[in-house]
Amino acid sequence: MRQVDTLTSQDVTAFSGNSKEAK
Repeated sequence: MRQVDTLTSQDVTAFSGNSKEAK
């Protein structure tokens, strides 16, 4: 799931729970 560019970092963290993306 590389929709990080489309969504906000916080949104992606909430959806996938990717802490690495948030940090």
